[in-house]
Amino acid sequence: MEKTLVKSMLYPILTHSDHSDSFIDQYAFRPTGSTTSALIFLFQQITLLLEDHDYIHLIALDFSKAFDTVRHHTLISKFSNFPLPDSLYNWLIDFLQNRSHQTKIGLNESSFLPINASIIQGSGLGPACFIFCASDLHPVHPTNILFKYADDTYLLVPASNSILIPQEIDNVSYWAEANNLKLNTSKSLEMIIRLPNRKHLSIPPPQRYIARVESITVLGVSFTNTLNFSPHICNLTTKAARSLFALKTLRAHGLQGKALFSVTHATLLAQLQYAITSWWGFIGQEHKNKLQSIVSKAIRYGFLPLHFQTLADLVSDAEQALFFSITHNPIHVLHHLLPPIKHTSYNLRARTHSFSLPVSQSNQLRRNFLYHMLYKDIY
Repeated sequence: MEKTLVKSMLYPILTHSDHSDSFIDQYAFRPTGSTTSALIFLFQQITLLLEDHDYIHLIALDFSKAFDTVRHHTLISKFSNFPLPDSLYNWLIDFLQNRSHQTKIGLNESSFLPINASIIQGSGLGPACFIFCASDLHPVHPTNILFKYADDTYLLVPASNSILIPQEIDNVSYWAEANNLKLNTSKSLEMIIRLPNRKHLSIPPPQRYIARVESITVLGVSFTNTLNFSPHICNLTTKAARSLFALKTLRAHGLQGKALFSVTHATLLAQLQYAITSWWGFIGQEHKNKLQSIVSKAIRYGFLPLHFQTLADLVSDAEQALFFSITHNPIHVLHHLLPPIKHTSYNLRARTHSFSLPVSQSNQLRRNFLYHMLYKDIY
């Protein structure tokens, strides 16, 4: 019932024209939202900013136990700002009220204590509650970019706005305090992203209490401050080696045929293809060959059919499916990134889309997913 109410009454608010701006930077717990979409957005914004700036700040912000500390009365007050039916609003209040907690250790039981915070993890309503709670967290300055995947919050600040970073962090900290959360600066990270050919730059000193790093992992994908994905490829090859060993063990215990192929799909291929459309364009042929060699090894060992697709073909199919979804679904979380439709009175050659092509010819810009797909059919 909770999930039905979320789909029928809360999800429509996320895409309503009067309220979509409050959720446009949230990529979790919503239709079409995913880590892949969040990473595509991130890398597109990074490459766009690097067109006009020597470097940008990527700041990964960490909240301590975010899901456990959301105050109920604050959450209810935020729901009141949206056009919910009175019956649903009252039901939400009843859902959050009069909850209690008891701890059991063996035969010993504590007394019941009231719970006036947390979004009730494990419930069908909890995830949607959190994105409504975070709907009013936005950057102070519109030229800075803040995007969220649940409680994972990332701030992009171009070089021209470096002086504004303390103000942005204070804004996030004040928001967290007002919502009974705590910004954990000791676990927050900052990375200065630049193009590889920009080496001698005047970069400001690190932010106070926030460590500056040379590489970072965002939503499970690792990359360096020059958009080099070697750390991620290294992690993938390590995980693949473990998966291949596990598959050998399963085969030795009698797992064969379609069952073995299914397990390989669910483990080895799932690891290789995680968010692959977001970073595939940024890696060179050497890394692509290394990943393909893992698939070839799985075929050689009999973990996959002999005539299985290459990894490049799998990526191409995934890219086409995702691009079709983005272009044909106006409420897709990435649809707003598409360029305007180009209206012409002639058509010399059929194209797969009718969008205007971006003016920039930067190779770095074409590495990101959307620009790559927009140009793909004219090569």
